[in-house]
Amino acid sequence: MKKQTLLAKIVATLRPAPTPTFLPTSTPASTPAPTFLPAPTPTFLPTSTPTSTPTPTPTFTSRLLSVSGALLIAIAVPACGPDSPRALVVADGSGTVHSVGVNARVKLFEQRTGRQTRVLQVEPTQAVLLASRGEADVAVVPLDTQLDTFLASDHGTVAGLLSHNGERLKVLEVNAKQHPKVDPKGAKDLASALTLQ
Repeated sequence: MKKQTLLAKIVATLRPAPTPTFLPTSTPASTPAPTFLPAPTPTFLPTSTPTSTPTPTPTFTSRLLSVSGALLIAIAVPACGPDSPRALVVADGSGTVHSVGVNARVKLFEQRTGRQTRVLQVEPTQAVLLASRGEADVAVVPLDTQLDTFLASDHGTVAGLLSHNGERLKVLEVNAKQHPKVDPKGAKDLASALTLQ
């Protein structure tokens, strides 16, 4: 999406400047053809102490070259750096009241580690299902959520409890050995951050 916005801005700057049109000074019916005034030429008046020379207005070609260079840099820069890790995923089945507390802790985790995290607001059963498929690194569910199948199938563990507004929630850490898409260190660090009191 950022690349599309950048591309739209670049295309907008590539449009040539409008060509000035000159109106005739007078067009009486008896006059044979209109006469056009020449385009005014910019004059630069020196200041009391000249410190620099005035810069001419960029032409379409110079704008095209500078935009092309910027586009090449924008494409090449991400390829030069190391691959950044994917965003961690939290399947939040805590409900609307407690999602505020979950989001606050996720934001603190992001600020502390610099690691991006996506929070998916879902029903508790959906949170467990996403975790059991390895589509989330961590899940947060109410204390009374059934986890027998999740735990018996070794999809993950209960990393601890998160307290918000006097209610406790289970934080599930997904097993990276069972699900290769899961980031083992990221899941462990995020689950720990959510369970800290």
